[in-house]
Amino acid sequence: MKLISILFFLFGILFFLKNVESASDVVCSFGYQACGNNCYSPSSGQKCYPGGVVCSFGYEACGNNCYSPSSGQKCNPGGVICSFGYQACGNSCYSPSSGQKCYPGGIICSFGYEACGRSCYSPSSGQKCYPGGVICSFGYQACGNTCYNPSAGQRCFN
Repeated sequence: MKLISILFFLFGILFFLKNVESASDVVCSFGYQACGNNCYSPSSGQKCYPGGVVCSFGYEACGNNCYSPSSGQKCNPGGVICSFGYQACGNSCYSPSSGQKCYPGGIICSFGYEACGRSCYSPSSGQKCYPGGVICSFGYQACGNTCYNPSAGQRCFN
C-alpha cells in the first residue's frame, strides 16, 4: 500500500511539472517580456499587440504585420497595408490618382481598361468581354471559353 501511495505521489509531481512547463512556452532574456510566442523590449520602444505581433517604435499592428502611420501608410480591413495615395482593393493596393480602378473581387485595372471576369481588357482597342470572362479581339466572338473569327469562315459549334 505504501508503494502505491509513493507511485501516486510521483505521478502527481510529474503531472504538475508537465503543466508548469507547458504554461511557460516563451523564455525571454532580462529586460524583455513575452508577447505571444515572441519576446519584445519595452525599453527600446517596442510594443506588443494582440495576436503576438511585436512592432518597433513608431509602428502599429495591422493584422499580423506592422506599418508606419507617420509615413502615410494606412491599415485597411483584412490587414492590407497601403502606402500614401493608395487604397485597398481585395488583398492589394491600387492608385486611383494614376487612373487605376478597383472592381469587385479585388480586380485592379489600369487606366482605359475594364474588368472582365478575373482579367482586364481594353474596350478602346475593340476588345469585347463575353460572359464567363472571355475576352475577344476586334472582329472575334466568343464560343464557350475561346474566341473565333466568323469573317474568316470560322464557326462555333456549341
